[in-house]
Amino acid sequence: MNHRRYVIGLGTVLLLMPALVPSASAGNCIGTVVGLGKKQDPATGAGFLAVRSGPSVDAPVVGKLVNGDRMDVGRESGQWIYVLPADYEGWAARRYIRVRCP
Repeated sequence: MNHRRYVIGLGTVLLLMPALVPSASAGNCIGTVVGLGKKQDPATGAGFLAVRSGPSVDAPVVGKLVNGDRMDVGRESGQWIYVLPADYEGWAARRYIRVRCP
């Protein structure tokens, strides 16, 4: 469990609560796309993972990822994770991203 330590005046206060930011937001975690279908079909959304401008299925698509794609990842919001592929950034469904942090 992560805790945050704050120095206040002459004393130190240790807040006994989990850090509100997931460890992936530290900027050193890598995500790999997994679990998608092998055949791509833009009409049904099969075979690729849509990257959206916000953490919602209603947000516009800004890019697409396929199985095996690797990228830096950031914070999470519900079932979404912030991804940073080489050419763009946005939100993707968390269940299709395997995250590894050193």
